[in-house]
Amino acid sequence: MSELEQAYGAGVRYFLRRTYAPADPEEAFQRVWEVLLDLLRRGASAQPLAVLVRQAAHTCGLKIPPRPPATAPGSLRAALRDCSARERAFLERCYLQGEDPAAVARDLKLSPAEVAALYQKVGRPGNAHKTRRAAAG
Repeated sequence: MSELEQAYGAGVRYFLRRTYAPADPEEAFQRVWEVLLDLLRRGASAQPLAVLVRQAAHTCGLKIPPRPPATAPGSLRAALRDCSARERAFLERCYLQGEDPAAVARDLKLSPAEVAALYQKVGRPGNAHKTRRAAAG
């Protein structure tokens, strides 16, 4: 059992922290780990480990916390609401259409300070699915 925890414990802890954000991560890990080991003892090893960890977390009463609404500071939707037409065009072209930010800034005659202020609001472009999801709400 200690070899199993040594091999997979860090990954399970990371998954629990990122997915469930428990108040006491180590206590949550211990509870989930015990249920996980029980599932494995009963022959549930034919399922992927991620499925078993989710099942164990559910059995322990862990819940995935709700996502912040799209109007939270830092979301693309919130930034678009408070932008000029040029800034909106920059954000849409860079984040939603995937164009090169430097080229778009030159086209729209945005200063480096204006671009930096937009990045401060929503972060740098690059994670297309995240920004599209934020824009969609």
